Amino acid sequence: MSTASPTERARLILALAGARGWKLSGVYSGEGSTPAEVLGTRWEKATEWERDAFEVELARVEAEPSLRAMLLAGPDEPGSVRMAPAVALSETRGPQEFPGGGEETLPAGRDRYEVRTEHARGGMGRVLVVIDRQVGREVAMKELLPKFAQGMAWDRERFLREARITGQLEHPNIVPVYEIGAAAGEAAYYTMKLVRGETIEARLERIRKSVGVTDRWRVQERLKLLDAFIDACNAVAFAHSRGVVNRDLKPANIMLGDFGETVVLDWGLARILGQAEPEAPAKTTPAPGEGTRSGDTTRLTMDGDILGTPEYMAPEQARGDVENIDERSDIYALGVMLYEIIAGRPPFEGQTAFDILRAVIEQDAKPADEADPLAPRELAAVAAAAMEKDRSRRLASARTLAEDVK
Repeated sequence: MSTASPTERARLILALAGARGWKLSGVYSGEGSTPAEVLGTRWEKATEWERDAFEVELARVEAEPSLRAMLLAGPDEPGSVRMAPAVALSETRGPQEFPGGGEETLPAGRDRYEVRTEHARGGMGRVLVVIDRQVGREVAMKELLPKFAQGMAWDRERFLREARITGQLEHPNIVPVYEIGAAAGEAAYYTMKLVRGETIEARLERIRKSVGVTDRWRVQERLKLLDAFIDACNAVAFAHSRGVVNRDLKPANIMLGDFGETVVLDWGLARILGQAEPEAPAKTTPAPGEGTRSGDTTRLTMDGDILGTPEYMAPEQARGDVENIDERSDIYALGVMLYEIIAGRPPFEGQTAFDILRAVIEQDAKPADEADPLAPRELAAVAAAAMEKDRSRRLASARTLAEDVK
């Protein structure tokens, strides 16, 4: 039997859903403390096995003080875990045509653009495919959802910060930003190059699921990604030269364009070293019966907060040691990607985010050429050097990593 208050138990349920990668539609009303009440339609969609596994994990977290503390810690407390992005995302969808094509009306300040499709939607924003009438080309428009336009200033600042940092990184392998719009009282937006293709994550998954092929074929297909990996390393090296660390490098954020280009897409968690970052409001726990939106309880960077994707986090990142997250944390993430390319899976896996974080912090990765005996031994050694737990012994730069892979 849980000893947590209804509000605390609801927060545990939301965080666990995020740790499992469940994407939620709607906003928790603040009433109820069972998975069915808190998760609503997402719980209804879950299979019986998923529900049973969730209940078991919830009971384990409630019974283990350290795990419970990690979930319920406020954003300024050591050990807190940033689950907001996973919890806040609505059901992401693929391209959706608007009736008649381009019939959605944008605000007057954006009349140079004609909407073609809504490509994807998240908890705070969406990506549109639009036509820039001035130059006659398709571009991607990332827009803060209108309901946030007059809401918390921090939401808007976080969104614009991502746009500005990305816009400062002018490199062939970083998606270029064309325009940033932030008129008072209107939804902020920015436009960028539209890149069509598939991510390294999608390519790896396609290779994994191929049937009627040999293990050697799978290794050879994965090794074809090394050129794209080197391009990504060069993009990261450029960002580092400008004092920017990404903090969320992973295969899902590396796009393989239809014409051979490689583009690092997402700089939403990027930080400019040496610059202070804005804080979110201090409020962390809703009053009884008050609704909660996860984005209200986080800030861009906070002491003890864990930022990123567990499988690709450096140990210092997994510990929430924000002061020591720098270029070498990105090198570690690139090392994990290299490991996954040559071995076919990441070095640390688990049923929950907490299992993976513990492994990253406490365990040594099995060498990639042991995880897959067909993996090239020399590349396995390079991946290991990039993934050194001791930052001082890790490869010094993304450029060095690229050269070693060549």
